[in-house]
Amino acid sequence: MQKNTVLTLGLLSLATLGLPTAQANVKLVLDNSKPLGMVGETNYDLTNNIIEITMDRPVLCNQAPGYNSASLTKLRIYDPNLDMKGGFASNEGIYFDSDADYLVNNGQLFLNTDNPLKALCVSAEVGNYDLIFKTPFEDMPPSAAQIEYVGLPNIVAPGQVLNYEIQFYNPSGQTIYFDLLEYWNEHFDLAATLTAGDNIRVCNNNNPDVQCQVNDPSSGVMKGIQLASGGTFVLDVTQKVSDNSTVGAELDFMTAAFLTNGLNGDFLPRSFSENPTPNDPHIATKTVTVQTNTLPQLSWQVAPGSLTTFHEDESTPQVFEIRYSDVETNAQDLVVTVTDQLGNIVNVSKGPFVADGLDGTKTLTLLPLADAYTDGTPEQITVTVTDAAAGEATLTFDVEVLPVNDAPSFAMNCSELTVNEQNEGMTCTVPIPQDPNGQLQGVWDGHYIIADFNPGPNESQQSALEYEVQVIDNTDGILDDLGSGDPVIINPATGEISVVTINGTYGTAEVQIQVRDNGGTTGSNNGCGALPLNPEDGCDVSDWLTLNIVSQPYQYSVSGEITGVPSGKIFTLRLNGTENNLPVLVDTTITTNTDENTPNPFTLLDTISQTQFLDDGTPYTVTIEADPPSHTCVLNNGAGTINGANITNVQVACTENAN
Repeated sequence: MQKNTVLTLGLLSLATLGLPTAQANVKLVLDNSKPLGMVGETNYDLTNNIIEITMDRPVLCNQAPGYNSASLTKLRIYDPNLDMKGGFASNEGIYFDSDADYLVNNGQLFLNTDNPLKALCVSAEVGNYDLIFKTPFEDMPPSAAQIEYVGLPNIVAPGQVLNYEIQFYNPSGQTIYFDLLEYWNEHFDLAATLTAGDNIRVCNNNNPDVQCQVNDPSSGVMKGIQLASGGTFVLDVTQKVSDNSTVGAELDFMTAAFLTNGLNGDFLPRSFSENPTPNDPHIATKTVTVQTNTLPQLSWQVAPGSLTTFHEDESTPQVFEIRYSDVETNAQDLVVTVTDQLGNIVNVSKGPFVADGLDGTKTLTLLPLADAYTDGTPEQITVTVTDAAAGEATLTFDVEVLPVNDAPSFAMNCSELTVNEQNEGMTCTVPIPQDPNGQLQGVWDGHYIIADFNPGPNESQQSALEYEVQVIDNTDGILDDLGSGDPVIINPATGEISVVTINGTYGTAEVQIQVRDNGGTTGSNNGCGALPLNPEDGCDVSDWLTLNIVSQPYQYSVSGEITGVPSGKIFTLRLNGTENNLPVLVDTTITTNTDENTPNPFTLLDTISQTQFLDDGTPYTVTIEADPPSHTCVLNNGAGTINGANITNVQVACTENAN
């Protein structure tokens, strides 16, 4: 940053400053600093003891809490924005402890501040940074904290939005405390400025190493920041270059971290050499040039054809390559973005940046997203390269993804059907929970077994063409597979199932079911798993699901009467028999409700207190498990074979025991 202009002081009080002329070319030397140029009028307010000067370069002044020396003369040091940052009120400034000396021959005004632990300023001189401080500079230790601008471009355009960071790293081995100030051009008289209303600042206080808060983004002042050892403070800044900024003008940026003791806010002495370097760890500056932006150059290195074509779910990618460059922005700093018009059709993966001279190249790898396809209108992909001044260059190309029939699927609401010839009905004996969003709803009384049909992803226009049923096991011979028709048929429109059995034959059969949609396939092979697998041919059949069918034999109940027992007596009868070809052993507890002279009827029950039925043609036995108290009982007709009718003649005769 070159700031060499020698500036003119206005009229100062000759009695106080000893200036021999009203117009003198002077520089300020504050606390033994290098001479710093001044501009405009220098005012001396005798009433309030205030000297006001304006610097020709960025300057940042800061004050610690409790800074007050009301009896001393105050110095207000304005930056080129005619502002004095750091929390100074309009009638406040930096106090100095001696008379101001003006050396006529050298054109220099010498001032010494009162207490640099409470107030001090930093500025820039010929590309280096100068601390206005009372003590000489010392060598900078290797462990000193480091501050820098990140992402702030060298060239900007009028109206450009800037997004950059101020980073401050602490390698010192201990927690540090500091205030952070930033200068930028904003006064309307300057040739290039940033607009005041577009200043956004966010610090990383979600990082456990950092404690910070942005109270007033437009001020550029943050107080009381805490940074742990090894941590990095990050301030994200968004500002906008004024639309009225003059092309060719410069924007000055300067930021400074004022280290404090972390107790009462007093400033710590800084360790720098007397000849500071541009790597001063507590101050960073940058000068940005305003230019009319030249748009980036963008072309194909490996170009797509007039129409890039895929099949749905194709797994072989297509790779293209772009070449791009820019006059003002390095190729590696250009931003490449890819957008799509329809969306959710194609995935485009960007490869790494590859330098090629002053240009850069980058690959673009395309694959269709799962189950996505275009429907007559191609997907348009736009590749955009953006430079640091928001200038853009674009390329577009079209992609077509041909639809392929996906395998359908379906769900059943029952995994076992039981045919009851005796009652001339069929019921579901092993239900499957239904999907409340199923396309077809099953209702048991109509035997609608299909709970849901899904034609495949993004294929809602298709429907079920047919349900194919294959008999897997008919060992018991219950299905009539010798006739002219199929023993099990499912209506594709309604999901209703029809089962044909052989009368008088009982047992279990197993079938498997798959659905075929009306989407069809192409090619000699299909994509349903046949070898070789050709996904682009599509698949029109689902996986197989299993259904068990039970033909239930005729069944009958067992009942009888109890005699000789008064009301209220309790005893237990046990039934041993066969139901659905499975053994049955159940007890029925009976409480009599008639007197001993009136027969008490009973029916033997199952484990859920429903009538127990036994298969026709199977043997049974009934036994008394416990006599009622004070009675002895004898059971008659307690064994036999079920023979096409309910058993009703089981007799239990009881007599009261003698005392």
